[in-house]
Amino acid sequence: FWKEIIEEVPAIQFYQEVINGVAIRKALLARHALFPFKSGDTVIDEFKIKSKVRLPNQNFGFNLGKVYEYTKSSQRVKIKVKPLPVDGRPASFSGAVGKFKISSQIEGSQPAANQPMKFKLKFEGFGNAKGIELPGIQWPEGVEVFEVRNDSKFFKTGQSYKEFEITLIPRKEGKLILPSIEMSYFNPETSKYETDKTQQIPIEVLPADKSTSTESVRMNSKKQEAKESPLTLPA
Repeated sequence: FWKEIIEEVPAIQFYQEVINGVAIRKALLARHALFPFKSGDTVIDEFKIKSKVRLPNQNFGFNLGKVYEYTKSSQRVKIKVKPLPVDGRPASFSGAVGKFKISSQIEGSQPAANQPMKFKLKFEGFGNAKGIELPGIQWPEGVEVFEVRNDSKFFKTGQSYKEFEITLIPRKEGKLILPSIEMSYFNPETSKYETDKTQQIPIEVLPADKSTSTESVRMNSKKQEAKESPLTLPA
C-alpha cells in the first residue's frame, strides 16, 4: 500500500456514544488513506495501542485505585483488490486511479530566444496524484528542457495534486506552439478509463537579448564563483 496520513491525533479527545443500549466513550486515534499497489488478496494489519486504566477505589476515592496496563489491537481486515481492466486501456495511461484533470500554463512575461521560461503542468483531483509520473512530451524543434521540478500534496478531503515545473529554453525566435499533453486515468466510480488533455499554447519568442542570454548568465555566474573563491598562497 501507498499510505497517506490524513490525521493522527496528538491528544485523545473522548466523546460518548450509545451502541446496543450501552454507553461507551470513543476517540479518534488516526485516519489514513491507503492505495494498493497490486491486485489480489491482501490484509490491512491490526492497529495496536497500549493504555493504562485506573480502577475506582471504593475506600479512598476514584483517583486512588490501582493502575492496570492493557495492550489492545484491532482485527486484521482482509480485502480483495480488483485488477485494472486490460481492455480499453489507453496508451497514455500510466497507473493513475481516481478522477483527475490536467492543466498547463506558461509563467512570466513573453519569452525571448535563449532565455529560460517556466512551463507548469498540474494534475489534480480525487485519488493519489502523488504517484503520477511526468508523461512523455514531444517538444517542438528548437526547445531545450533545462530543468524539471515537482511539488505534490494530499488533502484530508481525499483530493490531491502534483505539479511539474519545467524550465524550457527556446533557441530561436518566432512563433512556437507548445503541445497538448494527454493523460488517462481509471475512474473507480464509472469503472472506465477516462482521458483529459491540455490545450496547445501558442507563443511568440522574441529575439535574443545578448546582454542577458543564457550563455552570458552562465559565464557571469562562473566569473562570480571565481571572484568569491579564496586564494590559496604557497607556504
